[in-house]
Amino acid sequence: MGAKAKYASIHRHQMMVTKMKQSASLEMTDYFFLFSLFIMLFWAIDPFMVGLDNIGGVKRFPTILLLMNLAFIGVGRLMFRNRSTYVSVRDTLQEMRYLVAFAALVIGGSLYAREVKGVEETFLTMGVFTLMAPITYWYTINSLAPMKLLRAILIVFTFWAVVASGMQLGFFQVHELFHSREHLVLPVLGTLLYFLPWKFGRWWGIAMVALVAVAVNKNTGYIITVFVCGYLVSLTFFRRWRAIKDRLLSTTLLVAFVSTIVLALAAVWVGYTYFDDHMPTGNPEYRLYTYDIAWQRFLSSPIWGTLFAESAVVFFGKFDVATSTQYLPTHSDPLDIMAHGGLIALTLWLMAIVPVLWRAFKMASLYGSQLAWSDEWVHQSFLLMAFTALLVCLFNPIYNVPNLATANWMVLGCVLTSTKVCERLLHRETP
Repeated sequence: MGAKAKYASIHRHQMMVTKMKQSASLEMTDYFFLFSLFIMLFWAIDPFMVGLDNIGGVKRFPTILLLMNLAFIGVGRLMFRNRSTYVSVRDTLQEMRYLVAFAALVIGGSLYAREVKGVEETFLTMGVFTLMAPITYWYTINSLAPMKLLRAILIVFTFWAVVASGMQLGFFQVHELFHSREHLVLPVLGTLLYFLPWKFGRWWGIAMVALVAVAVNKNTGYIITVFVCGYLVSLTFFRRWRAIKDRLLSTTLLVAFVSTIVLALAAVWVGYTYFDDHMPTGNPEYRLYTYDIAWQRFLSSPIWGTLFAESAVVFFGKFDVATSTQYLPTHSDPLDIMAHGGLIALTLWLMAIVPVLWRAFKMASLYGSQLAWSDEWVHQSFLLMAFTALLVCLFNPIYNVPNLATANWMVLGCVLTSTKVCERLLHRETP
């Protein structure tokens, strides 16, 4: 075969591979997974106030269904993998080694507490479902069409976010439909409208997030709203600001923007204080009491805590509460991690999450505008969900609730995948 013919053959082969990659679609098992995710988010967000996540046995159904589908997918991927793009289980564990170590620490201590000490309320859910992050990353990054799969996953999240928002507007400040689930609703609602190729969608997105937050009327919702709206407004400003060549003008606009943000935050604080009687209290009597118990437990053993070998709930003896038991959660996952795992667990947790979010943020801020709007929508949405989840877990227990924990850690796995896929799309692969 001559040199020209050989080159033509190679070129045709490359064209065929490229065409296959571009036309790659989701597999049947992906649709089974998406159906499981659909059911799981219905349980987790609970937009119709059914309370399925509080019924023993029933609350585990979506998780079991999801894990069964992932098991089938895992077997299929291991048997029929594309070796040129395959990310092995070993590489995945190496990529998320700190999170795996954190999960192992929690699982080990929880099993000891349950089997040896007879503790019923352990942190086993926190430990087991943390592994959904590396599982989701391994599953999505090895897809034939990873961005299509991420987009489909986000559409499922978006569907329930829109349903929950609509229901919440119908029960305006009457019921708190998705309290402690704000990170699964408000960021998705904002990005859905903001990243549409429609100029006015940006302001509609910000306005809708604010309106739904008022409808919920919870402190966590307001905190998430301020962050999401501030992020989207800042995104718009800095993209336009970077295009300005006049240094004097750009400096002036930057100072004006920062001053406006400071004044806006001050106005929010003044308004919150002035209308204090109409704002949610946040139940400080309960929270500060349980926070103090967790803090004192951390101080008594700051290095390794209790190694998660104690109960995940505390006895609340300050006054009687309207529940069937006086043993209640701390309402702060980071405080629980500090109290029961000490600095060791806290360090592992932070080292597992912060680098992933920082890498995703750099991609979004520096190169997001170079992506197609649909790809940026996917990346920015998962990034915002993952970050606001940290804000939610500061004041609400989500790590030890099966379906909420599953959704939370799946989002982190999707963030890592979207970051890597976007880097590939922009030919800026990082080590």
